[in-house]
Amino acid sequence: MAGAQRDGLLRIGEVAARAGVSADTVRYYERLGLLRPPARSESGYRLYSEVELRRLQFIRRAKRNATGWSSVGRMSLPAAARTSRRPVTVCLQSWRG
Repeated sequence: MAGAQRDGLLRIGEVAARAGVSADTVRYYERLGLLRPPARSESGYRLYSEVELRRLQFIRRAKRNATGWSSVGRMSLPAAARTSRRPVTVCLQSWRG
C-alpha cells in the first residue's frame, strides 16, 4: 500500500486529517448513519473514498457554521446536490444509496 492510499481509498487517519476531524469523529458519524459503512482492507482497516471525504468536509463546514446539531439538521446541501430543501441528515442518508 502506498502511504495511506490503496486503489484510491483512504484509511481512517488519512481521511480524518484531510477532513479536519479526528478518527473518533469519523467513527461517530458512521454510527449516526451520516457515513455509509466503509470498505475494509484485508487486515480490517476502514477504507474511505473521495466521496466520503467530501461528505466529511461538508458535515464539518455545516457544523462549524451552525449553532449546533439541531441547526445542522435544518441546513441543506449545495444546490447541485439537492432536489429540494431537505434536512442535512436526510440528504446525507439519501447519499448512502
